[in-house]
Amino acid sequence: MMDVMIAFIIIIMYGVKRFWFAFKRHAGFSRHRARRPVGLAKPQAVWRNGTNALKTSKEQVARNRERIIEAASEGFRKHGFDGLKVADLMKEAGLTHGGFYGYFESKDDLAVAACEVALKGQGDRLRAAKDGDPAVELEAYFERYLSHANRDNPENACLFPALSAEVARQGTPVRAVFTEGLKDYLAALSVLSDRDTPGELPKNAIAILSTLVGAMLLARAVDDEAFSDSLLEAAKDALKTRYA
Repeated sequence: MMDVMIAFIIIIMYGVKRFWFAFKRHAGFSRHRARRPVGLAKPQAVWRNGTNALKTSKEQVARNRERIIEAASEGFRKHGFDGLKVADLMKEAGLTHGGFYGYFESKDDLAVAACEVALKGQGDRLRAAKDGDPAVELEAYFERYLSHANRDNPENACLFPALSAEVARQGTPVRAVFTEGLKDYLAALSVLSDRDTPGELPKNAIAILSTLVGAMLLARAVDDEAFSDSLLEAAKDALKTRYA
């Protein structure tokens, strides 16, 4: 009987000892200072890195927005405002479809930004050609504008023949940006075409651009390539005879 009691006491003491060690572990009573896991930076380093990451994130957002606008500018000229789908646009920009509304409130908001950027670029490029002989510059301009490459690749060509008809059916913000862009483009063109009448309505620039846009619209619309070529050539010849 005594042997049984001794064995019972030993079992109880062993259990109490195990319980005590387990309790200390869970309560944090360790003789050793806890070590920071390998790869975990100090708090101040995390803060610094977090600040840098925030800055990088803002820069990346700005770059992504520019990529979307660039892709939209080309996409709208190629497919039209309604023809370009947001999913296809974001894929072209290398971004996810769901992220679109983190950059723009709506597709109309994007259309405003894309038209604004495209029109500004057109005006700036035209101004870069103003320092040479006006007649020579105009002739080269006619050749570039009414080229086969521009006819066959509207996404890389002037916005006016690609979207003018559709802009008329858009909301006020898009039309307002288009109007200002058109005025700016005519002002840039008038430096070459209306030097003799500065400050007046650039009638020559208006006539030239109207001819260019109309010829390009018709050349893209027909399904006869030879006829399309003839439309472009006839317009170029008429413009060169009158203005170059």
